[in-house]
Amino acid sequence: MLENKLGITDSTELARMEEKISKQKALEMFESGFFETLEPGTYKSLAMIHQYLFDEIYNFAGKLRKVNISKGNFRFAPLMYLETALQNIDKMPQSTYDEIIEKSEKAREEARVLYVAMTRSIKRGGKVYIKIFPHKSVTKKPAEVRMGSGKGAPEYWVAVVKPGRVMFEIEGVSEDKAREAMRLAAHKLPIKCKFAIKEEAAKGGEA
Repeated sequence: MLENKLGITDSTELARMEEKISKQKALEMFESGFFETLEPGTYKSLAMIHQYLFDEIYNFAGKLRKVNISKGNFRFAPLMYLETALQNIDKMPQSTYDEIIEKSEKAREEARVLYVAMTRSIKRGGKVYIKIFPHKSVTKKPAEVRMGSGKGAPEYWVAVVKPGRVMFEIEGVSEDKAREAMRLAAHKLPIKCKFAIKEEAAKGGEA
């Protein structure tokens, strides 16, 4: 469970208080005109929003974390990819938050579908770790635009997966349940996948 300023040691109670406080702060943020002071599409602005919402709960609110964290069965973006992902945010040419959300929707939706497929299979019996992150942008120019003048705006984000790359890990469940969860996820991927237990992966296998 995440360390917090409220001294709460029960994960359910922490989740309840986090939702209550962050919703109150979100309402204040919209009513106060806080968004008008931010520069759209930058990590700095996102960090300021995060600090505004969670500063009463967590010491790390608005700061770049130094460790990998998870909440329940959900694991946040791995630390090894976090800096690159945040650098990409600053490079995005969109002028509004709605455009930023729209451009990244495809990558997030694909990740969400895979995550839901696996977690529904294992239910509450284990944890799913996503080992890849969509940190590479795919650009596209609007129709009827002449050649030249550089790249177009980012259309969506992708994760580069080479042969042998471990994409997902599951722990806390039996091998049969893990195989079934991975089978369901594999059907939703455009590439051929292989299931491997940890000992096999260490010898060059993949999952």
